[in-house]
Amino acid sequence: MRLLRFPQLKAEKGIPFCRVHIDRLEAAEKFPARIRLGANTVAWCEEEIDLWLEARFKARDQRRRAPVR
Repeated sequence: MRLLRFPQLKAEKGIPFCRVHIDRLEAAEKFPARIRLGANTVAWCEEEIDLWLEARFKARDQRRRAPVR
């Protein structure tokens, strides 16, 4: 299991959100929950981030395939 710190979310996964927006998404349970590693250190599980991204791509693809009425 690999953990990603905040800067890696953008650099390695292409997630452009600021910290505040990620906080809001987490509170709404629309983004994987962070793991607290220390008093001032948090990270996210890479596998959970990858699953979240895959779900976003699948949702996009389903919208594209939906018939237009």
